[in-house]
Amino acid sequence: MRHRQDPERHVRGVRELTPLPSKTYDASRIDWEGLRQLARRVARETKVARQKHSVTVKVTKTREVRGGFLNLARRTETYEVPEVRTTTDDYWVLERRFWKKDEKGSGSMADETTKASILYCLGTDGSLFVRVEQEEEVMPKNGRFFVYRDEPSVNPMTEADVLLLDFEPKHHSDGGRISVVTNREPDKRRPRGSVKGAGLTAALTRLLAGRSS
Repeated sequence: MRHRQDPERHVRGVRELTPLPSKTYDASRIDWEGLRQLARRVARETKVARQKHSVTVKVTKTREVRGGFLNLARRTETYEVPEVRTTTDDYWVLERRFWKKDEKGSGSMADETTKASILYCLGTDGSLFVRVEQEEEVMPKNGRFFVYRDEPSVNPMTEADVLLLDFEPKHHSDGGRISVVTNREPDKRRPRGSVKGAGLTAALTRLLAGRSS
């Protein structure tokens, strides 16, 4: 039985942030208008290529079939063939965080691994958003191996997201029957700037200069 996960639950733990013990940082505010203007400029001017993916799709084609007496009868039939196509993302990734949980099934229960990739993105239209991609691997003791992929969740970047990017990621892991490895949390000891929004500003500036994340 699959235990569905809530992708947003994986990032909810970083929504409430404790401010840095810095008067300059605490007194500052996110310059949303400045960030949005910079984001639109970067989307227009960056030379960094967006990521491409190969996907296999089914294409419907038609063909003429002969039959009947002396193969004189003709009819048209449709059929499907696989075709590999290349798609290009309509966004750039500014920052990547991850969350992974391994759960060893007791007795005959399956082992399960849940992975979440948390992507802080700039859209080609200059929008700023967070994309969460999640998949679950189910490994029965006896039987087939399954991989379930949820549709990505996409939400506008919030104040909490911008504040998270002001700090380097903090790596965390714990073991046991249920183990978790993640770097989704902010490391408060490693700030990226002295004002709120400095981390996102730096990420956008890197992309404008032609450097990807």
